[in-house]
Amino acid sequence: MREVLWKSGLLAAAALLILVGGAPKTAWAQGQLFIGVASDDAEDDAMDTFEPDEEEAPQAAVPAAPQPVAQVAVASGDSVTTLDGSRLTGAVIAAETDSSLRLAGPQFGGEVRVLVSSLDRVSLRGAGGKPGKTGLLLWGGDSILGDLVSITPEVVLIDTVATGRLSVARKAVRSIRLGAPSGVLLEGDFSLGDLGTWTAKQGRWTLADGALVSEGGSRHLLSAELPQSEAVTMVVRVRNPSDQPVLCELALFAEKAGPDDSSDNAYGAGSVVATLNGSSYGINIRTRSSGWGSGGGLQPFTSATIRFACAPSSGSTQLWVDSRSAFSRGSGTPASSGRIVALSTTAPLRIEYLAVLRGIIPPPGETKAEEGASAGKMAIEFTNGDRLTADDVALADGQFSIITSYGQARCPAGGVRCIVFGGKDTPPARPQKGNVRVTTLSGCLTLRFGCLTADALIGRSDCLGDVTLKRSAIREIKFNLGPLSPTAREAAPDKETARGGPHSYGGTRIGESFP
Repeated sequence: MREVLWKSGLLAAAALLILVGGAPKTAWAQGQLFIGVASDDAEDDAMDTFEPDEEEAPQAAVPAAPQPVAQVAVASGDSVTTLDGSRLTGAVIAAETDSSLRLAGPQFGGEVRVLVSSLDRVSLRGAGGKPGKTGLLLWGGDSILGDLVSITPEVVLIDTVATGRLSVARKAVRSIRLGAPSGVLLEGDFSLGDLGTWTAKQGRWTLADGALVSEGGSRHLLSAELPQSEAVTMVVRVRNPSDQPVLCELALFAEKAGPDDSSDNAYGAGSVVATLNGSSYGINIRTRSSGWGSGGGLQPFTSATIRFACAPSSGSTQLWVDSRSAFSRGSGTPASSGRIVALSTTAPLRIEYLAVLRGIIPPPGETKAEEGASAGKMAIEFTNGDRLTADDVALADGQFSIITSYGQARCPAGGVRCIVFGGKDTPPARPQKGNVRVTTLSGCLTLRFGCLTADALIGRSDCLGDVTLKRSAIREIKFNLGPLSPTAREAAPDKETARGGPHSYGGTRIGESFP
């Protein structure tokens, strides 16, 4: 009887093992693989051939000690792109320099590992958050977005979503832009989870992960009612989540929310339209009797902050992609008025910020304040439009102290719009092997990569020292910024531009994306 009971118990245990044998394929990453997927064949064979000797007492199997595995939901929607163009989606668990990145997904049956040396970019789906309104532009092109705390002769302190309180050496700061200009006519900060004043007119839009996202495949249209009779600038921060070129149209001075037809007059007579496809642009202006158009090439970009501006009084039209001017025309024939502004796309598009500003507002770094920023001096632009050349400036307890050759002045923090530190512009340093460019809610930083964990990315910056970035605030990590090895160059001859090198539009400077 005891032998029968023992065999019955053994059969029940075997059945239970068969039932749970698919555990590595659940919605959580439990397996531990190097390359390939977990195989249950060996375990099944062992159960099929195992026949205990009836003469011997059963031996209890000692389970192997479980290895710690990060509990990362595979529904996170992370993606990994390699230098040869391969793209994998799943949940990024961790990565270490001179080692590999661990990626989990149900299609892998556990984990796969990708060598860090073969990575092009990693996109992470963070939890979102409100980035702040003060932007620091650093010499060399990096940027930081957050809430300004203080300015001393040695450092600038700023609170950011990605790092908490950050101390930036003052000599590394090129300019500080505080808040938005007073002339914000429309604003859609989709990280707050609503459309604001914008209306989805066509297509399918989804508010997710701190952005407004279109699925592509058909026309998707956003519009807003806005009487326009003076100069305006549309600002939009966009990214193609499929890592393809951005495709969108921006329309100002429109008479209808179009495009509801295929004609050149889709937005009505007098409309001013910029069409971008990631590698070229087109500008079209319609009047009631005629129209004109212009176009040109762009360096390919999959993400950017786009500014499109028009002044009906002079007829001037301007287009910027990130901080670079793509088009400028001093005169034209736009309408004297319009009642609608619109954005449309036929491709997947992620919109994090969309606003319309009063006046022609160039990217930060091209403000009039720079005119007074000579060597050893700094230029300060106030919110009322006044400008002042100063010898020094400090911020403490919400008050600016401004020292000039005529004496000292004080004003509240809300009275200053922009500070430009005098000095000679320096081009971005050539990326070094081991550097990564990290785009977060709080800006864009170039770091020497240390590691990526379930909670943070750890790296080091020449001007910031050791930096820890919260993973929930990270949007993209670009690897292998330095010169490609001969082997990698053969495998990916065009990746230098596609990676968004220091002179391409691919390296979006999020710190410059606010108005």
